[in-house]
Amino acid sequence: MFGGKKSGGDKGEEKKEGDGEETEMTATKKEEAADEGGPAVGEMKRGDYMIHVYLEKGKEFNGGNDTTDPMVEIACLGEKKYSSAKDDIGVMGEVNWSEHIFLEPKNVEKKSAEDA
Repeated sequence: MFGGKKSGGDKGEEKKEGDGEETEMTATKKEEAADEGGPAVGEMKRGDYMIHVYLEKGKEFNGGNDTTDPMVEIACLGEKKYSSAKDDIGVMGEVNWSEHIFLEPKNVEKKSAEDA
């Protein structure tokens, strides 16, 4: 009655017929998709992406004896973004930007992303 054991062990140990067949079929479908020109599992697909760059700090600016107003240009996949400019930084000075910069290239292919 109550507290009796089920035959066949734990629930997690039960195995249905055909489990192995389903796994093989799924793997075959993935291979077929790759053969048809579609991306295989784990490969980059063509599309729109977002690139996140965290600009933390810079130091030892080469401005001679003068001060500089440093700004960083970030370019990737045909897009350019700029950090904010910092004012009057000396040669041995250090700048803390702590900025997040986002690039959003459109219709990116795997090859162009690898080359960038």
